[in-house]
Amino acid sequence: MRGLLLAGSYLVCALFFPLQSNADVGADCISCHAGNNPGIHKQWKFSKHGQNDIGCTDCYEAEKGDPDGFEHHGANIVTLVTPNDCGKCHKYQVEQTTNSYHAQPVKF
Repeated sequence: MRGLLLAGSYLVCALFFPLQSNADVGADCISCHAGNNPGIHKQWKFSKHGQNDIGCTDCYEAEKGDPDGFEHHGANIVTLVTPNDCGKCHKYQVEQTTNSYHAQPVKF
């Protein structure tokens, strides 16, 4: 469900990718997520990230002490990828989005 919520925004980089070293653990993640989450796996596989070997931990790896980090099959990952995570590779796009009207909280 999270993948659907994030699609279409600059957080699209938060889709599922192979975990840890793409060569070592990626095959395990792909085999599990391709079977359990085929739609999300397919969306990643045919995305620019999938075509360029961008894996889960490129976006989902948790820093030590991250409040939303948890162990998932041998990798420490976060529950939500934030614009700060995307900004590691997509600095310009994050700056554009963060400064747009759409990134502002709704006031009632």
